[in-house]
Amino acid sequence: MAKVAVRLSAYFCVALLMCFAFMDMARASAKVIQGRYIVELEPPAAVAQTTKHNMAAGKAQKHYRSMVQQQQRAFTEQITQHIPTISVKRRFDTLLNGLEVSLDESELDRVLALPGVKRVYPVKMRYAHLDTSHQAIKSIEAWSQLGGQHEAGKGIKIAIIDSGIQPGNPMFDDTGFEAPDLSGNSWLSQNPDYCRMEGGDPDFCNNKVIIARVFKPEDDNFAFDSATDVSPLDTNRHGTHVAGIAAGNPIEVTFEGVDVNLSGVAPGAYLMVYKALFDNGGIVTGSDAMLLAALEHAVKDGADVINNSWGSIQDESPEESVYTQVFSTAEQMGVVIVNSAGNNGSLSDNAINCPGCIESGITVANSTVGRIFGHKLKIDDTEFPAYSGDTLLSFDDMQLPLSLMTNGSGEPADGCSAAGEETLSGMAVLVDYTNACPLDTIVSNVAEAGGSAVLVYQDNVSDFETLRPFNQFSGEFSLPLLGLTRADGRMLRQKALTQNNQILISGTREALLNQALYNQLNPSSSVGPNLNPNVLKPDITAPGTDILSAAAPEPDVGFPMGSLPSPSLQDDAPAFALISGTSMSSPMVAGAAALMRQAHPDWSSKQIKTALISTAKAEVKVNQKAASPFEQGAGMLDIPAAMNAALTFDSGSYAHGACVGSCSFTNVVTNVSDIAQNWTVDIQLDDPQASLTLQQQSLALTGANTPGAAANLAFSIDTSDVENGKWVFGRVGFRQGNSPTQQLPIAVFANDNSDTRALSSNLSVAQSGDLSATTRVRNIDFVQDPSLSISVPDFATIIPGSIQAEVSNGQTYQLAIGDEGKLHWQGALSAGSMSLQATTPWNAPTLKSTGVQPVLCQDGCTRFSTRVDFPFTYHGEQYPGVTVSSNGFIVAGQIELGPFDANRVVEFPSEDNLNNVIAPLWPIMICATPMTPLITEKVPCILILLTGRANAIWW
Repeated sequence: MAKVAVRLSAYFCVALLMCFAFMDMARASAKVIQGRYIVELEPPAAVAQTTKHNMAAGKAQKHYRSMVQQQQRAFTEQITQHIPTISVKRRFDTLLNGLEVSLDESELDRVLALPGVKRVYPVKMRYAHLDTSHQAIKSIEAWSQLGGQHEAGKGIKIAIIDSGIQPGNPMFDDTGFEAPDLSGNSWLSQNPDYCRMEGGDPDFCNNKVIIARVFKPEDDNFAFDSATDVSPLDTNRHGTHVAGIAAGNPIEVTFEGVDVNLSGVAPGAYLMVYKALFDNGGIVTGSDAMLLAALEHAVKDGADVINNSWGSIQDESPEESVYTQVFSTAEQMGVVIVNSAGNNGSLSDNAINCPGCIESGITVANSTVGRIFGHKLKIDDTEFPAYSGDTLLSFDDMQLPLSLMTNGSGEPADGCSAAGEETLSGMAVLVDYTNACPLDTIVSNVAEAGGSAVLVYQDNVSDFETLRPFNQFSGEFSLPLLGLTRADGRMLRQKALTQNNQILISGTREALLNQALYNQLNPSSSVGPNLNPNVLKPDITAPGTDILSAAAPEPDVGFPMGSLPSPSLQDDAPAFALISGTSMSSPMVAGAAALMRQAHPDWSSKQIKTALISTAKAEVKVNQKAASPFEQGAGMLDIPAAMNAALTFDSGSYAHGACVGSCSFTNVVTNVSDIAQNWTVDIQLDDPQASLTLQQQSLALTGANTPGAAANLAFSIDTSDVENGKWVFGRVGFRQGNSPTQQLPIAVFANDNSDTRALSSNLSVAQSGDLSATTRVRNIDFVQDPSLSISVPDFATIIPGSIQAEVSNGQTYQLAIGDEGKLHWQGALSAGSMSLQATTPWNAPTLKSTGVQPVLCQDGCTRFSTRVDFPFTYHGEQYPGVTVSSNGFIVAGQIELGPFDANRVVEFPSEDNLNNVIAPLWPIMICATPMTPLITEKVPCILILLTGRANAIWW
């Protein structure tokens, strides 16, 4: 039998995925405010973080803030001496020890070099994310456990950081409320809100809306209306709508002719309003500094739950966000943070918006409930709903013959042409809408042909739109106009072709349920993986589509995009509106968190979070298929199940973004019930090629708050046989007798085991016949200490004493040969890093300065590839020039490059051979033409290259 000498080498490495996406402001990409930064300072010496319960006594809180303020005053004196031009805009002393400053970018290195500076963050802009939902999340059952609807949330304070509130809306009336005693809050007395400050308005607040503040832009690079934005009044409707969902009073309203009962999830809770989002040219937005100030004030004012229905697309790792420390501190202080996931669908790998990308806090996805306002239709024994827009056209019940839309020759048509007089007399006319003409043209043509009603659907739609009734219309029409789903439209088409079919149309407008659209993920809801794939987001799903809640009478911004405007009102009547987005699903969970805090006042914020996550129902669908954890998180919110949860956890999910062979997970499971319980652990994975090792298939836990109430659960997942580059999803379930199952989601990426950057092995044969084996593993994305097991062929054994581990940037914990003959290594590897530095390949800012003459191009300088001659050195190689493509990049050397050749997006660094692309760019050609005034002869074109940083004119 051959003998093998083994050498194990461990290195660190990092893989950076560079993706480019162009998005408009509606997609809420983060915008950096030039010259504005948040400087985070090291914590004061010998000061430990305290919990909210300690801070409630006041002494610990005051002592900590006093030390932070003293440190900040000293730092301000120091920094102004070094950089006289710096200006301090805001200070943060509770959730973050930091200051917002204004300074030139060139001074950043000097700031970072100062003693006591921990980190510097650029200030970015964040954007707002824009009834029957109570059945979906089982609010009514939860209310009954808390003494009834009016008692649900009683005494709990929910902070809404948003665009303000309309306090006159009946959803915020204070009848039956008794204001909390805030006299012991010295912070509030020393820093009065809008309702208590000199020059404010005490009548703005009441016994339900107990605190209101405004965080005005301070030259934050966007418009500010000093006439309307100096108060917490919401002129947009976003904040009012969100507040109503979280904690609005139970009321009955008539919306578009239909009587509807509305209520927030926690109607008995108090509301605290923090206006930090403003209209900025049609977008509801606020800066990081404004939002951080609001977060700090909310915590100091005593908030139990904070809702953040805002964010922006990730352009940084979640760990680099200023909100990471802020949310973590808030959680340690007992505050539950709830965030919207964003409305970017599956735009890219960074679709999950920040700060919802952060581990701390609960991030919420948006699902549908299928409720529509419309009329019932019935044909034969089949009954189904039809959407009727916002029209209030009244009509009696009608039983009509069903017909397809036809042209003058009797052939099926799109309705854009006249059908002929009386050819559709007394009929309900079915139209497959093709967007070839306005709907009012179709309705008019049907009316002229004697038709009595128009039924519209779209056959050429896909995915989610097949489930939604056609709803792209509003206003009044001369005939009843009703929108159908694709399935119902196709069914009626077959009925119409058989002739002699009568359809019954109810004349009563009502709230109806479209069952096909119930509990579907809204396609706009941002999905994972997170930019840091080891943090699984979203956490949970709640209804957020077509949610009816309080609104502003005349919104100045129609945001989120596509939402219906509030109806025109007379005499300052309260407004209500249907709006969709994760902005609406987030306050559903914020209200649920308030109910949890009321039911379990002694639980930590992490216990509330994990109880909500682990009791969610994984029943959300994506186009009628089961949603993955990247889409729904743990699943649909189930409030009573969370209130009755018997277990809580240290972590609410299991995720690993680079599982090379095998990856391990641990979690602490805690029994919060009063009795000892035995729990069975069951792990399910959706890929049969993935295997798992679970040593503890049951957990015996003693009653709450006893030494044996908590236990560690450890397991590992082996992805060696899984298709490379595939995500494996699953769930860890906990069952106990007849108790409902609690479960946590799993998302593991089966890393490409053939990737030699991560894991590689090789064998060599010595003259003696012995084999020498070397295995290398590199840290691409390990978040836990890795382990490695190496097997040898059956015909070989490992030579004792021949094994060694060479570790760079890490350490070995254990290296040994196991009883089964395998070599086992356990250790730690540091994470790798990479930095990029821009250089000019030919050591000159422009080609012109090198003496290169302009290159003439014909036909407007489009669709061309040209070569520019000049010698330069690039990556140690000599090149005679570059090749320039009008399709957007420059390549070193003179090569064959077609005008439509494109440079594909690849992982960086790439294992492919260098393609010598110097710069991807967007070129604009400006040429003299006969249409150009004042130019009488042809001149060379100007090639303008638009890059990510600046514009460069070459010729």
